[in-house]
Amino acid sequence: MWYAYHRTAMPDTGFTAEHVWQVAQLFAKLAIAAVGLYFTVSYNRVNSDLQRVQVQTSLIPLLTSADGNQRQLALALARRMDERFAAQGASLLVVRDPSPEVRQSADAVLNSLAQGAPSSARETAREGLSRARIMEELRRRHLIEKLQEASGYLGAQSVEATRSAISRYLSVWKDLSESARQNLEPPVVQKAESALKNGDLETAARCYQVVFEPFITVSSMADETTRQQRK
Repeated sequence: MWYAYHRTAMPDTGFTAEHVWQVAQLFAKLAIAAVGLYFTVSYNRVNSDLQRVQVQTSLIPLLTSADGNQRQLALALARRMDERFAAQGASLLVVRDPSPEVRQSADAVLNSLAQGAPSSARETAREGLSRARIMEELRRRHLIEKLQEASGYLGAQSVEATRSAISRYLSVWKDLSESARQNLEPPVVQKAESALKNGDLETAARCYQVVFEPFITVSSMADETTRQQRK
């Protein structure tokens, strides 16, 4: 009697054995679907990454070719096949390529990506354009030579040479436009200015070197490429 009473009392909870079984089946199907979706997404991501690497591997020889036409072709292909890689490649060519035509093509690619590409490629393109504008200004104002002199003084490793290097860096900084200054590593520049106020010439010089050295390196590489092409 007690057992019979409990069997007739169970339906009061609103669940029967059949309901419980249906719910269990539903959860099992959802779990299987979730696992399947996870592996599908993971596979697609790996496959996508593999394809991206294959695209980049095939384009790198063209981007570094001695033929300017091939470098322009590589930019056009990268723009269609891998926008982030196109932004990275164009950011390099726009400042270091010895060919004005290639630099112009790279600039056009960056401008296009900066306006309509996905976020990662768009930010890379905007950074590339900013660096290109700074490089153009340094060349136009004939400031690259001063930066090269400053870098040479730092190699001497003496107090007087460090003072001379800082003098060159400050001269370049003074001659740059406000927009260029705002895009030249503001935290590092602030650290350099603070070090100068405290009489720490070594730290100040190294900070300015961090800010300007990439443009010296790029300019030197472009000049060397131009010399080789003229031979």
